[in-house]
Amino acid sequence: MLPVLAFAVLAGCKKEEQPAPEFHAVTESCLETKVNVGYDEFSGVYQVKWVNTDKVWINGAKYSVTPGNPATTADFSLDSGDTPQSPYKAFYPFDAVSSAESGVKFTMPSSITSTNHDVAFWPMYAESESNTFSFKNLCGLVAVSIRDANESRKVTKVQISCTGHYLNGTASVNPDGTGVWKASIASGDDANRTTTVTLSTPMDIKEWGGVYFPLPPAEYGNDFKITFTYDGGGTLVKTVKSDKSINVARSKVTSIAFNIYSPSGTGNEPIGWGETYTEADFN
Repeated sequence: MLPVLAFAVLAGCKKEEQPAPEFHAVTESCLETKVNVGYDEFSGVYQVKWVNTDKVWINGAKYSVTPGNPATTADFSLDSGDTPQSPYKAFYPFDAVSSAESGVKFTMPSSITSTNHDVAFWPMYAESESNTFSFKNLCGLVAVSIRDANESRKVTKVQISCTGHYLNGTASVNPDGTGVWKASIASGDDANRTTTVTLSTPMDIKEWGGVYFPLPPAEYGNDFKITFTYDGGGTLVKTVKSDKSINVARSKVTSIAFNIYSPSGTGNEPIGWGETYTEADFN
């Protein structure tokens, strides 16, 4: 049910306190976009879905989330903070917001702890003058997969680095020129060119395993490097070839799959959907 804004009633000269507004929200869903990992083979759609532990920032206040049916929709109710007034700005996740004095700024983490095939951080933003939000994804999602059926190895962490772009630090929510927003990171004390996903449980790569990285939308050149660290020591480093580049688009999944060794016709599939890069694009 779509909640409605409740307004104060004037009784004589006394103004009663206005109840905190509730909100209804929908995420941006399209082919090649997914955060709640668990691929829907029937629809072929990647979707962003709410869970009841999510918290949303709205004009500085913290709002709790009640997922709808489908879970791409949700209702928000005030958890703590001052009652927001229209126009409204909303950001997810709440804890990432660092400033809102001159536009919303948030922290893109340099280190993420995740599980195999899980998205641990995914920023979204919306603006509205009513109680309905239509969230937009601020980043592109890079899905990095690896398989080596010839080795009994497990990966403990995956790192992406790029000397020509900042990958994390204080990010701004900026218009992308098409009527929506994107994340952008300028130079600053906390700006960093390396992002690491650490696996909470080492990932066996005899079958396809993979991790997701939220990255600012950009065309990443041949300074784009991926490093896999193995359980017990040792690394595998892959760098984009000099004549190649990696395109990371807002609200799209970019799949990078390293099939080190895989017997023909066997095994599961790499993660990701959309524009795909393979070991042939890397040194």
